[in-house]
Amino acid sequence: MAEQTDLTDIAVEFDLKADQAIVNFDSGLFRRVIGKLIENAVQALAGSRENQPAPRLTLKTRVAEGWLELSVDDNGPGISPENLGRVFEPLFSTKSFGTGLGLPIAKRAVEQHGGEINLSSVVNSGTTVSVRLPVIENKAAA
Repeated sequence: MAEQTDLTDIAVEFDLKADQAIVNFDSGLFRRVIGKLIENAVQALAGSRENQPAPRLTLKTRVAEGWLELSVDDNGPGISPENLGRVFEPLFSTKSFGTGLGLPIAKRAVEQHGGEINLSSVVNSGTTVSVRLPVIENKAAA
């Protein structure tokens, strides 16, 4: 059973710059993928915040070199270097709850759509998960 997280203290920012890009994806599947990425960020931000900046979650989109790039950034505790290389392994988790399948499933879904998913993190600074999907058409450039 997943922990409930109080969202009232988390600032959510949007930097959406890909409104004209057209990509091919399963909307239901990607709704779950993006939901999982946001859920992971919120859970990371729910921990102790003493001597830390106010919790912040930023969702960004942009088009670059034929790719739609979507990222979920948080300023949470980050992921240790020894765990960073394992985050996409099935059943691996640093949490005391959950299955450890969320990120592996997200990775598989993104790759099945011809995309890439990457995660970068700095301990005590936060984590960024980036998803890239190939753009079929960019109406702004047309």
